[in-house]
Amino acid sequence: MKKPNRKMTQSLWVLGSGLLASANALAAPMTFSQIPPGAGAKEPAPNIIVSVDDSGSMGWDINGCMTMDFRTDVYGNLNDPTRPAGSPTCPSRTANTNPSRMASLRAAILNTFGNPTTGDKGIISDDRIRLAWQAMWDNGKDSRPSGQRNDQDLLTAGQINTIKPFSGTHRSNFHSFITTLSPVNGTPSHKMMANVNSYMSSTGSTGPFATSPGVTGAPYLSCRRSYHILMTDGAWNSETTGAGNKGNYDGTARTLPDGTTYTTTTNQTRVYRDAWGGTKGTLADWAMANWATDFQSTLNNDVRPLFPVNANETVGGTALTKYWNPKNNPMTWQGVTQYTIGFGNSATTWNGSPTWNSTTDSTYGGDYSSLVNGPTNWQNLLNTAETQTTLEGRRASDLWHAALNGRGRYFPARTPEALENAFEDILKDILSQTAKPLVAIASNTSRLSKNGLAYVASFNSERWSGDIKAYPIDDNTGLPALTPTWKVSTLLDSTNTSEFSHSNRVVLTHNGLTGGSGSGIAFKWTALTTSQKNLLTNNGADNNTVGQERLNFLRGDRTKEQPATGGYLRQRDSRLGDIVNSNLWYVGKPLRMDTDYSGHSSFRSSYATRTPVLYAGANDGMLHGFNAQTGKEMLAYVPLGVYANLRNYTQPEYAHKYYVDGHPFAGDADLQSGTGTNWRTVLVASLGAGGKGYFALDVTNPATFNDSSAGSIVLMDNTANVDADVGYIFAAPTVDNQTSTLSQQIVKLNNDRWAVILGNGYNSSNERPVLLIQYLDGSKELKKIIANSSTGQTNGLGAPASFDVNGNGTVDVVFAGDLKGNMWKFNLVSESDTNWGVSAWSGSTTCYNSTACKPLFVAKDSGGTTRPITAAPMLMIHPQGGLQVVFGTGKDLVASDRDTTSPPRETIFSVWDLSTYRIESGKLVADESGAIEVSNGRSKLVAQTVTGTAGSGLVETSANTVTYDRTDSASKRGWYFDLPVSGERVLGAPRFFDGPNLLFSSVVPKQVIEGETCDLASAVDRNFLTILNAISGAPPKTSVFGDEMDPSGNATRLQYGSGEFITLVDSKNRKTTAINTDYFCTGGNCDDDSAPDETCVGSDCASCTGPDCPGTTCVGPDCSCNGQNCTCVGPDCACSGPGCRGECGVTGGILDLCRSGLFGARTDWRELR
Repeated sequence: MKKPNRKMTQSLWVLGSGLLASANALAAPMTFSQIPPGAGAKEPAPNIIVSVDDSGSMGWDINGCMTMDFRTDVYGNLNDPTRPAGSPTCPSRTANTNPSRMASLRAAILNTFGNPTTGDKGIISDDRIRLAWQAMWDNGKDSRPSGQRNDQDLLTAGQINTIKPFSGTHRSNFHSFITTLSPVNGTPSHKMMANVNSYMSSTGSTGPFATSPGVTGAPYLSCRRSYHILMTDGAWNSETTGAGNKGNYDGTARTLPDGTTYTTTTNQTRVYRDAWGGTKGTLADWAMANWATDFQSTLNNDVRPLFPVNANETVGGTALTKYWNPKNNPMTWQGVTQYTIGFGNSATTWNGSPTWNSTTDSTYGGDYSSLVNGPTNWQNLLNTAETQTTLEGRRASDLWHAALNGRGRYFPARTPEALENAFEDILKDILSQTAKPLVAIASNTSRLSKNGLAYVASFNSERWSGDIKAYPIDDNTGLPALTPTWKVSTLLDSTNTSEFSHSNRVVLTHNGLTGGSGSGIAFKWTALTTSQKNLLTNNGADNNTVGQERLNFLRGDRTKEQPATGGYLRQRDSRLGDIVNSNLWYVGKPLRMDTDYSGHSSFRSSYATRTPVLYAGANDGMLHGFNAQTGKEMLAYVPLGVYANLRNYTQPEYAHKYYVDGHPFAGDADLQSGTGTNWRTVLVASLGAGGKGYFALDVTNPATFNDSSAGSIVLMDNTANVDADVGYIFAAPTVDNQTSTLSQQIVKLNNDRWAVILGNGYNSSNERPVLLIQYLDGSKELKKIIANSSTGQTNGLGAPASFDVNGNGTVDVVFAGDLKGNMWKFNLVSESDTNWGVSAWSGSTTCYNSTACKPLFVAKDSGGTTRPITAAPMLMIHPQGGLQVVFGTGKDLVASDRDTTSPPRETIFSVWDLSTYRIESGKLVADESGAIEVSNGRSKLVAQTVTGTAGSGLVETSANTVTYDRTDSASKRGWYFDLPVSGERVLGAPRFFDGPNLLFSSVVPKQVIEGETCDLASAVDRNFLTILNAISGAPPKTSVFGDEMDPSGNATRLQYGSGEFITLVDSKNRKTTAINTDYFCTGGNCDDDSAPDETCVGSDCASCTGPDCPGTTCVGPDCSCNGQNCTCVGPDCACSGPGCRGECGVTGGILDLCRSGLFGARTDWRELR
């Protein structure tokens, strides 16, 4: 709450009447981006070639018995003569009810790639991949009867079976190909590999690297990945059929396209090579050739290398380097990654070594270590001295060898179900390798300073990990050190069980039940409800073991992560997910509030030494709380609203999604119902774009953070099955102007109850603006004040700002804007919440749940188009009484908001609310009239404009006179300033700087790069700082940027860059340093919790005798009074009243400032963003 000036309390006046903007027609909800700003570009869809076996043996079933698909007209009545001993007796061909291998292949393909005849897309959305296909005896290019098919048709550029985006007609063609395959002839697998080799070197508009093959050639994206999936049911034969010869390619030294030497004399390459070949070659030779060849040598080598094992790995006695580890793929050139599937006994077993471990079925199991180190070698598959039967008995091992050489994996499929799983796993592998949005590798997001430490949150988009680092601040220079004192990741990712154990981690959640049954619980499998378990098991499609392993993964267990043996869950770089938009919020010792509430002093004393905790939301499904002194995690919470997507977070093909991406904030509240007090520290957070709603935790005592305290820690969770008026809440918390670790949204109301006040956010079911008053005591009911009852408006309320008119410690009015440009005023003066509502601008009455409620003002551009308001306004007492409501317009919620084609012009508005209030029978009464009419609201304000430049990045603005007169209805009611840069908008609340001067931070967000590209999003935010007088809109009377930057002393605007230091100078010539993006900190011990609370000397701080505080009255611009207790914060004041908290700080909001540093001799810091 902003503290009112005692001298002006009795002269607050109110604004005139106006008309509400007409309701818009129903519109579709907004689609919020699920990747960070600047990450609109997509990694190119991969090229995938699927090669399937349609040889004669595909007419047998999995047991090698004839089916109706078997070609008796070609082969006669013949069961597989190589069936293992002990196989079941084969039924007759006509009596066999088992599916043929071909039928199993069709089913597996259709279930994974989709069936266009039913609209099913399988696991691949349209255009997510680019597909080509071929079969050994058809290649899908002609409609000749199966008996007339031959092997002369190649994978030729321009044909219907070659690379194209997988959607529409191409999907249908693939479906026709699969459903019309018929088994015949032998198994010329080499030909499939040779076809790939020949086709991938095609160029031009029909080649595999064309933008739209067959339609458009350029641009040819040099970072596009290519894959080959070879599926066969047996050992290859007829190795020269239709194929060229690569000889012993993997046994020959060569220089790879990136300049690396492939040698044949070291254990680093031993697993890849054999000694066989010459006039012929193996599938492994072809796989090595296809991987090691730069098929598009005219393109840059921009393929992104993949290093799941990001360090040397010791295998047996060999320390494999990252480059030569088969689990990694260092390819940067346009080569082909090889996956293989062996279906049935003949393709999954072989005679002799190397042996395969059929229990783990891991490409890196069995004799893999012995292949790396010796003595095991790959067998000779080409020995002309041996019989064809003997050779075919060991050739299935070539599938394993080929997968290793092509840096893919081999999948043995012994059943039809395993065949489908193999295709699905491979596709998910490929999707996960090509799902990386193109954003900067590390982007700082939120910064905070407390206790001489600068905390910096960051994320890494490589595998969507996050971190928080704490940098010590030099007391002399005020600068942060280059090396952090601690990093969250050090402890959270430790392999030392004394530092981290997923089983001992304190992770809580809510059981999802309502009423008295609802409660906090431990996030452990045995504690979850059946419905929560179902969400982790894909509604029962997976067994409970898989569900529990997913839950353990979320808790931090990494034993099931790929590429570990038996690993099937996503590989992470860190247990901590990315922290993108969530701010950091510090909860230290309880702070003195604006009012000395009953019992709060004792509460502060009781918890004066509690462990400080740093809170942040992360996109791993959790809100985290870290010890602010050591970085050790103390608490994590999984909101109900993220459960539906938790399974996706564990999947290898995971594409980034927001989970807990909203802003946490905290404050003290008395939760006692009735007599007595029960002070607690309450933390509230939303999910941002991760989901609707909010939740609240009791974080009073970190010493009690444990599983058994879940019921008392979790106060409520309204993130699932939310109220129809609750949407996605993005707003940054509204904070105290002097101490920004105090929230203005956890407040006491005039009905003597404590609550959190929130804008309802966006995309609620009703899509209308609603002020949410969530009670924290009693039955914790939700009170809603509906500003406009029309539904389907694509609207919602943004961040609120509250004001205590008479200084008695209870909120009386709240202001908040919506997406339709309405600045609403909510009247909460009454002691009964049934009388609360939107100010009706007629005496003390209110309007509620009606289409006739009128806003204070409607923000429009010069053309009359309404502009959205998403940030909280700043409230300031007007010299003639009433409140000045200052706010900016703009939003950055959906991709179209970043369109640079013709972005709208946004504006800073400052509007005078003339409201007056009086005391009747000891109660506050509002007198309100005179809202600005919607039709001419802008005309009632004075325009301030850019008048010139004042040096590099500096701009001067006008000082057009605003003449206020509450007795003259024709007089002006404020001012506006149209932001001069195209696309510039205000996304945060203004902040006080010096006296009546406010700081406005505005931004032109990074441009969204649509479609596929190989370039990282190079665009950056363009940031602007504007300093204007809140009442007049005029420039400050003295230079704020200093003589060196602004010799003329007239500049009011500055464009600044990332990491740039800016010196600001206040009216008393005291310098303040601001820093953008890199750190967020304060100098000296400004934020030191060890400093004692200031005390007030004298009933009205009579000992404060500086020039700002003559006698017992605090009248300077740096001072405000709280009832009979004066608070003086100027440099000449030695005391401060109960309204001062004894510490100050910043929280990651826009331009938070440290007051004691600002008005003392030390350097002070601010963040500008």
